[in-house]
Amino acid sequence: MGFLSQWLPAQDKFALAGASRLRLINLGVIAGLTGLISGAEVFLFYGHVDPALWLHAVALLLCLILPLKLTEQTTICKAFLLLPLFRLVNLGMPIFFNVTLLWYPIIYGPLIPAGVLIAKDLAVSITAGWRYGILLAPLAIPLSAVMSAIEFSIITPGALIPTDSVFEVTLIALVMLLFVGFVEELLYRAILQRTLTEYLGFIPALFVANALFGLMHSAYGEPLEIVFAGVLGLVYGIFYRYTDSLLYVTVLHGLLNTFLFGIYPLNSAAFGLPFAGEVVSLVP
Repeated sequence: MGFLSQWLPAQDKFALAGASRLRLINLGVIAGLTGLISGAEVFLFYGHVDPALWLHAVALLLCLILPLKLTEQTTICKAFLLLPLFRLVNLGMPIFFNVTLLWYPIIYGPLIPAGVLIAKDLAVSITAGWRYGILLAPLAIPLSAVMSAIEFSIITPGALIPTDSVFEVTLIALVMLLFVGFVEELLYRAILQRTLTEYLGFIPALFVANALFGLMHSAYGEPLEIVFAGVLGLVYGIFYRYTDSLLYVTVLHGLLNTFLFGIYPLNSAAFGLPFAGEVVSLVP
């Protein structure tokens, strides 16, 4: 408050001090949850699954109990809540089954009603910007194809479908759009980025939310994939900011994964891409 504080009425001084304290608590909660989730992903990157699970469990527990004491930080905790929960479900799946396309509805499906309820509670509109989504949809195909080709060159995953028939490509597109794309864009852009913007401003929120999005790709064990996913998240975040369209970023994300796990692995030579390998993990 400095020089000006000596000229303010006592009531205003207390108000300024209270606002400053509230901001510090908000930043502390955001930094703490971000640090726990980031630390868990670093452990996962180096193959240490157990400590990763424990850190995500601690983050989830804090999201549940902090609002009991810090009621004014409830919104922040709700925005982070589904990130560690998603990871715990993801990592807790049995590892002795082959990875198939049907894993994705099992992992992402339960998060849809939870995400929709939290979005509604935080006054986040799922249907806003649908006109932009429809209008810009044709641009999503070439944009996703190019971005997916870059990511494919980094991780060269195997295909999640046996052939590139119309039925199989349609099936993987539906799964990636309705489950993977929708859930991740809802969690990272519509809920987390939007909520953090209220507390940090757009630019810091954009980087925090999408740094976490990049780190959530740590299971691939490829640093360049983390960087690429983070940059990709920034692109999605900017699109979401200026179109307010969850539909459009969902289409972008879903189509990218359709190319990445369906079209390119089965036709890598035709597109001048590296030969596809095995699917590295369940993390899209």
